[in-house]
Amino acid sequence: RVCVGVVNLQPEAAQVVIDRVSEAATLINLDSMGAGCSPNILVMATDDADGLARALVRAHPHAFRPRYAGASQAASKLAAFSTTSNPIRWWHVSMPVVRGTDVPAVRMPGGRPPEIPGSGLLTTEVVNRMRRSFVILDITKMEGATFQQIGDYVAMVAFAQIDPDAETSSFDTVLNLFSGPQLAGQL
Repeated sequence: RVCVGVVNLQPEAAQVVIDRVSEAATLINLDSMGAGCSPNILVMATDDADGLARALVRAHPHAFRPRYAGASQAASKLAAFSTTSNPIRWWHVSMPVVRGTDVPAVRMPGGRPPEIPGSGLLTTEVVNRMRRSFVILDITKMEGATFQQIGDYVAMVAFAQIDPDAETSSFDTVLNLFSGPQLAGQL
């Protein structure tokens, strides 16, 4: 289930972003929760993206890199998240779980090793379930983009494991939104 929260944008603009991300969730068969839910996709707009990213990581390091295997990327990637010059940056936290359940498929701190039924050399019953996506918008670099386009971009990076350093210029994708003289189209 998906709950989108947007902070530091005017309510009308925030609602456009929430609506676009929620619409994308519906298209990929995810349930969107309504108002008052606890966000698992948190979109934060700021004019100091580096400062915000560093402060969040410093204040809540285990929110970004939980103490169980398979939750997030390497510490070097988290450092890059804190210092990238990209207009939009993102960080995912996931949980390896047994397919069709929320039972962790990794040993939790102080816990016992999990039992994973039905897994073998060629198949696995382990899937990654998104726990949280952090998305930071650098509003000083958003000139010319609409909030619909920003919402589409947020949906793409929140729902897919996108390499922020990937070369996407030869593809028609919203990921090119800030890379050319004209703004890119939708998802």
